[in-house]
Amino acid sequence: MAKKKIKIYTTFIRFWHWTQVFLLATLAFTGFAVHGTHRLIRFDTAVKVHNVTGIALGLLAFAMFFYYITTGEWKQYKFDKGDILAQIKYYTSGILKGEPHPHQKTEISRLNPLQKITYLNFKVIILPVMGITGTMYLYKEYLEENFYSALGLKLFVLNNVAVLHTIGAYILVAFVIVHVYMTTTGHSVFSHVKTMLTGWEEVEEHGEG
Repeated sequence: MAKKKIKIYTTFIRFWHWTQVFLLATLAFTGFAVHGTHRLIRFDTAVKVHNVTGIALGLLAFAMFFYYITTGEWKQYKFDKGDILAQIKYYTSGILKGEPHPHQKTEISRLNPLQKITYLNFKVIILPVMGITGTMYLYKEYLEENFYSALGLKLFVLNNVAVLHTIGAYILVAFVIVHVYMTTTGHSVFSHVKTMLTGWEEVEEHGEG
């Protein structure tokens, strides 16, 4: 079957993706150092780097949101519910049988239905929760002095926020592990990674006759 190359990822999308990879890796490394999981760097250094990286990720997320709204990229997350079952079937059995992928990438629909659901939840739930709880912890002394103490919410700040932030961190780590695995399910082990580096992907042409 004939194949053609199409532009899947713009320069900005690729920049955003790899910058986010770097920032999330830095946040995970420093965050687990702050948590005491490892002692590879000093605690105070980990805190400073973690805070600065968190702010950088927030700015990147804002830039991405602006990009999505102004360019119409938000349409990438529209999907037909009927396609979800086909995608689940492919990942649970079809991929093992060598069946063709049920979702064909195009310039305006590069994500399959499960990716759309997963990435949307990642962007609108997980990252905001991490950002909000992280910001609350960053300014906890100010908030406790001027807000929480008056409402008797000191335990909420010291315990619940930390728990939510830690749970979110483990969810992010799980997401990254699954995401890295899914990059190996393309035409070749590194084809998806190559596409994210170059922006171009080779797809089959489905013409008549």
